[in-house]
Amino acid sequence: MIDASGTPGRVDLRALAPDDAQRDRVVGAVLDRLAGRPQLGPERSAALLESVIFVRPAWVATAAAAIIILSAAVVLLTRDTPSSPESVIASWAERQHVPTNGELISAFLGYTP
Repeated sequence: MIDASGTPGRVDLRALAPDDAQRDRVVGAVLDRLAGRPQLGPERSAALLESVIFVRPAWVATAAAAIIILSAAVVLLTRDTPSSPESVIASWAERQHVPTNGELISAFLGYTP
């Protein structure tokens, strides 16, 4: 059962591979078990959908409001940042700031880390 290549630590497991008959038996057993399980009917799946959508409208409204508030905050916080490379370089010069490589790439190529 050791691989003939001579590489230590390698084991040939091809002898344990199932043949077609064994594979068919396993798949058949799984399909038989699935056929015996109860399936959701259309009325039950509709009730499940209604419980998810209509029972908790307050959660959906709260999540939507939170998303709107957070997106507005992001827009307001990022609106003050200069967008053109000239204004970015001017702000660096005013502050006597030495830009990092990431800041240079962001300014000239539009890359945001």
